[in-house]
Amino acid sequence: MRIDHNGEKMRLKFNILCFEDNPQNLKPVLKGVGNYLEESGFELNIVGTYQNNDELPGIVEDIKAKRLDVDLILMDYFLTNNQKGSTLIKSIRNCELYTDIIFYTQKGDLQKEIEFLEGIYLAGRDTLKEKTIIVIKNLLKKALDLSNFRGLYMAETSELNSLMEDIILIFITGNLFKNPAIELQTIKDKLIEKLDDSLDGIKKIDATNIENAHKILSELISFHKARAITRLTKNFIAEIEASKTIDEKLKCITQKLSGIDFKAKDYKNEILSLRNMLAHAKEITKNGVKVLCSTPPRKDFVFTESQSLEARKNLKKYSKILSDIYETISGKKWVTD
Repeated sequence: MRIDHNGEKMRLKFNILCFEDNPQNLKPVLKGVGNYLEESGFELNIVGTYQNNDELPGIVEDIKAKRLDVDLILMDYFLTNNQKGSTLIKSIRNCELYTDIIFYTQKGDLQKEIEFLEGIYLAGRDTLKEKTIIVIKNLLKKALDLSNFRGLYMAETSELNSLMEDIILIFITGNLFKNPAIELQTIKDKLIEKLDDSLDGIKKIDATNIENAHKILSELISFHKARAITRLTKNFIAEIEASKTIDEKLKCITQKLSGIDFKAKDYKNEILSLRNMLAHAKEITKNGVKVLCSTPPRKDFVFTESQSLEARKNLKKYSKILSDIYETISGKKWVTD
């Protein structure tokens, strides 16, 4: 979860940074927190777990280099090298990491020691899970605000769109098909069938030249990228099975792809339809409740807060499916910028 400068949450991942001298102690806590976030349509992401601040500047610089935003810090107040949490948090603030922190310990009352510090919560080890969930609930409130949800949804679908484009490029340029130019020509032909604008420019693209794959894909709208993935997956599986190849790598890819259920029609219904509606929606108050309505109003679209949970879960579902396809055909994890 990230807040941009306009206050909108832009990611479904909730990033937690941990300082604990015995990481095993945090496992049951993080499991419970992860379950809560999963039920709320978000995903727990542990940025890192560290025992002290010996390498703190490097840790923070690494986080910044990866363009990660830390949403919450969990910190054992008494670390193994006798560093107090209050000393450690001053170092963190000096590194310009202004994130809410939960201090936890089994030793006495810390209120007087840290009362001068801002953005601090206190918990015992036995209450850490419950206190963390309470703090996260408060942090997620703005993310669940309907106007902010629209920004989140648009950002997440844009990321899925980029992931689909990368998948298609690997299919075309990754030595998977015997004749990838045929597949690229099909993508071009399907695009020409559906688009009325800029046809002259599209027709001039030489689809037999693999180097032009980027040009063609840049013209594809999201649904046709989804259709292309469905078609490419089906065609690849059929080609490998028909050739009775002895290439173990390609056979393994085929087997894995056969177990991944991605259908362009379902993606359109579960992801793109809502995205298109949200693109033309405004927030209104109806019967005392804030809702998002299409403009101009449509009877079939009044998006309420209760529906946002299902939408977030659908985003996570297709992120997992598409990431699995990408990893299967490329052999590596898909990484965002």
